[in-house]
Amino acid sequence: MADGRWIRLGGFAGLAYVLIVLIAAALSGVPPEANGNAATYQNYIVEHQGGLVAQAWLYALSAPLMLMFAVAVRRILRQSGGGYLSELFLVGSTAIAGLLLVAMAMQLVVAQRAEGLAAEVVFTLGAHFSGVLIGLWGFIMAAMAFAYAFCVFADGVLPRWTAYLAVLALAVNLIATAGVFFRTGPFCLEGGFSAWAPAASDVLWYLGTSIAILRASDR
Repeated sequence: MADGRWIRLGGFAGLAYVLIVLIAAALSGVPPEANGNAATYQNYIVEHQGGLVAQAWLYALSAPLMLMFAVAVRRILRQSGGGYLSELFLVGSTAIAGLLLVAMAMQLVVAQRAEGLAAEVVFTLGAHFSGVLIGLWGFIMAAMAFAYAFCVFADGVLPRWTAYLAVLALAVNLIATAGVFFRTGPFCLEGGFSAWAPAASDVLWYLGTSIAILRASDR
């Protein structure tokens, strides 16, 4: 009974994580065109300094909520025949939470000092570094999504439609890692697809899983 309550709490943590991420994403305003021009990104960061600082703080706040959600999901996945794959979901979430804090720390530093830095420094540390970090953690997200989908498809420990959301997240995150090979356009790391599609697929997956956890605990 106590275990069920903690799992339910993890479901609420997942919903809170999704809500905070959506609010944070709206704080940075409309991103600049992904043209590789350092001055473009410096002007954007200077103009949206307050929003970017608040955004970084909110994303950092979401990290422990992500971990609480991951612990709940791991306890459910352990009931399947997936073996160590349930552990992979938690380990991957822990790695993502750590990388998220690093990315947001860099965003905070650059946003607060952008006016006094060279445009190339602002672009490299404030936009490109974070883009590379987020783009490459797509491999970790893909591994987590695979572990989740395998366990759910194997034993139905959660609704199968949530596993299809995980498969979608897996595919989108893997595709987005290719952004390292593009300098401009929607598929570069700062472009529309690479910057937003993986996040949207992950949020959709987490939202669906959180709802499924809470509905299962109600029954």
